[in-house]
Amino acid sequence: MTRILIIIALLIAPSATVAANEGVSTQEFCATWGTLASAIMTVRQRGVPMSKLMEMETARFEREGVDLKIGNVVILAYEQPQWGGEKQRAEAVSEFRNEMELLCYKAALK
Repeated sequence: MTRILIIIALLIAPSATVAANEGVSTQEFCATWGTLASAIMTVRQRGVPMSKLMEMETARFEREGVDLKIGNVVILAYEQPQWGGEKQRAEAVSEFRNEMELLCYKAALK
């Protein structure tokens, strides 16, 4: 898992730099990154097959012309357990979002 976190941090850093050059604040960029991570983990917690999510996200980012390797975030989400209770699922989503935002801020502030 550490290796994937490092990969994600390396993917975020150039994106954060591009965002900054386009006038997007670090806070705004990392909040958006967190929202994306939250959405991915929410879908994962609902039991949607990983291949379906990969297909949906890849198509969406290609349509929008975004060059994020979002598949790595999907993989990381699916490495986490799918919980049965709503409270546990909500906690998993919140923790995943916070972890991804933390990586974003670390990468952006270097």
